[in-house]
Amino acid sequence: MATVTGLAADATTIPGQAILTFTGIGAEGDGTTYGVYRHTAQITSGNIGSATLVGTLDQYSRRNRHNDASGQNLTSGFIVTQGGSHLAAGTGLVVMQPASSATRFYAVTNSTDATVTVGVNSLTAGVAETYRADAGAVYLGSEVIGNYTIRHYSAWENFADWVHASWGTYHFRFDVNIPSTGISAPFPLTVELHAAPSGGYFEPDPWPGGGSVNVGLILEARDNDFSSTSDPYTGGTHAAESWFGNFHVAEDVWKATAVERIARFARLVRDNAIGDGFDFQVNSARVYILGASMGSMSMKHAIAHPELYAAAETRIGFIDNSHGRFPNGSKKVGSAAGDTADHYLDPAYQASIGVLPPIIHQLSANDGTANPDKYDEALAAFETYRQPFAAEWTNDDHQPHAQSAAQWNFNTAAGSGLTRFLRTEAYPAFGGASTSTAIPSFPNASAGQRNGTLDWQSSLHLIAGGSSLLDTSNTFRISLVSSSSATGVTTTIRNAQSFRPQSNVPLTWSTSNGQSGTATRNSDGSVTVTNLSIPTSALELTVQAAPPAHVLFAGAAF
Repeated sequence: MATVTGLAADATTIPGQAILTFTGIGAEGDGTTYGVYRHTAQITSGNIGSATLVGTLDQYSRRNRHNDASGQNLTSGFIVTQGGSHLAAGTGLVVMQPASSATRFYAVTNSTDATVTVGVNSLTAGVAETYRADAGAVYLGSEVIGNYTIRHYSAWENFADWVHASWGTYHFRFDVNIPSTGISAPFPLTVELHAAPSGGYFEPDPWPGGGSVNVGLILEARDNDFSSTSDPYTGGTHAAESWFGNFHVAEDVWKATAVERIARFARLVRDNAIGDGFDFQVNSARVYILGASMGSMSMKHAIAHPELYAAAETRIGFIDNSHGRFPNGSKKVGSAAGDTADHYLDPAYQASIGVLPPIIHQLSANDGTANPDKYDEALAAFETYRQPFAAEWTNDDHQPHAQSAAQWNFNTAAGSGLTRFLRTEAYPAFGGASTSTAIPSFPNASAGQRNGTLDWQSSLHLIAGGSSLLDTSNTFRISLVSSSSATGVTTTIRNAQSFRPQSNVPLTWSTSNGQSGTATRNSDGSVTVTNLSIPTSALELTVQAAPPAHVLFAGAAF
């Protein structure tokens, strides 16, 4: 059996992580394992007993066991330098992510040789590890497909915290698709979550057709739902995250590993923080997330991170966890203080306790794969709690489709669909619209919509005869229109940037066609207008907060 030699550490290539490499790996499959130790002092044979064993590696740590279709050839060895070469045979790899900034020492021994020699399998000098909430990634290379340049990346979770035996690989891939024509910077960034795979190992897919329609930057990641194949890192079985996470048996809680990883990737791209020096030119107020089927977990990602995602779109997915896709639903997420998994995965519950980002729903009323039987409760909850949403349902089983109403259909050029929203701009939340279809009891064979006929003007989306949105401390003005017929509706102003009146301030509303009334300030600070009728031509709605009285002297005001 080979003896571990050449232990080296690199804490600069991946911001927020330390890369440990060593040589002396024996023949793959011979059963040798490698223990990784950490200490605050140089590790020697005399103090290794007080060092922390952070994990054990096998002979495959340097590479992906499965070949990929994207040409990265990681089965020959991972790449751990920006745009660099594959790790050579006989190399071991571990990627650590410190919980705090400090200098730490490492040593690696193997299962047949526990010898510790400083400068050989124990670091002579400590590695200065730097904590960063979002650890970076490694650039692998790029290619051009259609109208997009695809930049390929590798990223790792923290080796020491990952439950390798049951969770499988801690190495993940993501690609960033960058448009070359048709749209100019600063770009919107859309995260696409893929549907459940048909089986086997796979890599992130490029944006469909290589980007025949340029919609801005697209972040394509890969979930670990590799059905019908072994784990690419451990070679054993693993628990599929299915865009949610993993259950931590020892802590008796769920970890939303996939949700947090995708948010990390999106922030890295948004903030140019990967570590490769590339400027993605992202409009930070225009980060979106969408997906179909298993990818409909996009709505859960957006609900978990409303500070990141301006809006979400979901197609033909389970609305909650009532069908037991994730077992142990009564267990908490993150910690004992978190929501239960069932509540975390239930938008109707989340709507009752907080404000959701805008979500566009497309579902099939007779879906035989993703049973929609809880969607009626969710749609009702969204309106009860004044959440921003639109929904459309058909009866074509498990088939995704675009929204029928143009204003709700994903089209960056038209500023429609989820790309119409800015995280820094107000928008309306509609409820009780008279042109909406009554919410049926799902499943059934019906077709219908909620809020699909309603539209408004914003910075990214113009309507005929509309005017610019006005959002000041005392006045809010927005142009609204119905594409069907005059629509009676309750309208709540969400995400106002300046119009946040105090609870004791009188509120009135009026429209350009003579309607008027008193508005209500809700406990969450939003403002609701009831008994509003929106016509088929642009209507200007103005909500006014009475200015404070100006005191001239005691007992007098005007």
